Amino acid sequence: MMKMLVIFLGSCCVFGFIINLIVVLPVIKLAITSTKSPVYIIASVNIITDNFNILLIAISLILGLLNDVKQ
Repeated sequence: MMKMLVIFLGSCCVFGFIINLIVVLPVIKLAITSTKSPVYIIASVNIITDNFNILLIAISLILGLLNDVKQ
């Protein structure tokens, strides 16, 4: 059960991270040129969510490694 949860969490986070990068990179380029735009806020929020995705990927990898060590 734990292994399925780890695989699910990891795949969701990796997929979300890739999609977020594809969408966010042009937004970040636009936000750098115009700091007073609402686009700057959107880019900042997306950077925070990317960091959250990286954290979830790390947690799922650690849980997966701990699960393998137990077996």
